[in-house]
Amino acid sequence: MFETAPPPLRASPPTTQLPQQQQRPQQRRPQPQPQQRPQPPQPQTQAPVQQPATPRAVDSPKLTAADIRKVAFHRPPRGRRGYQESQVDAFLDRIEATLLGQDNLTGKDIRDVRFSRPLIGRRGYDETEVDAFLGQIEQQLAGPMRSMPQVRSWKDLRQLRIPQAAAGQRGYRTAQVDRMLEEIGVALDGMLGATSEEVMKARFSYALLSGQGYDTSFIDELLPMLANELRRRGR
Repeated sequence: MFETAPPPLRASPPTTQLPQQQQRPQQRRPQPQPQQRPQPPQPQTQAPVQQPATPRAVDSPKLTAADIRKVAFHRPPRGRRGYQESQVDAFLDRIEATLLGQDNLTGKDIRDVRFSRPLIGRRGYDETEVDAFLGQIEQQLAGPMRSMPQVRSWKDLRQLRIPQAAAGQRGYRTAQVDRMLEEIGVALDGMLGATSEEVMKARFSYALLSGQGYDTSFIDELLPMLANELRRRGR
């Protein structure tokens, strides 16, 4: 019913260097904070002229399940409690399983996760390092930012090209998504169809195999936009 974009090419093996750590039998050990030696006072010099920032490449090397297995975090500074180690480790295991096609975490799941503080007397993982790492994973699972096309009618919706799930990830079942999009298209043309509330509450099952179904991040961006259009029309 909908045009399907060709599946994305496989990314080249990652070269991202992560903190070294021995293989954990049960739990990741925080790395000790290195002691810093006092630095001698430096002579004051004139500040150099600031050069324009060099734009970063959009496509950064993607992390693999093996990279997730080797990641390690420092402890937070003394006097602060970070994130509880067991909760972070359990979530990293889910990320690892997702990259292996055995779980279904999305960029939104990464963004919405919350961790408890460790027990008093324990410091846990440095929350700044954990948040930065999860931000990288969120961007990888969500895919590159894209400009969503304007959809004002059922015809616009039928011409929309929905990308397939990436290799190693399970997408939403196409039949379920197509059925909801048809209800939305009917409503956009002024007939009885889905309401904005029904669109926001829509949930889809995942495809049985990796690389099948619609790209989850694309659908997760598309549905709120369509719901806003229906709401603007009083639906």
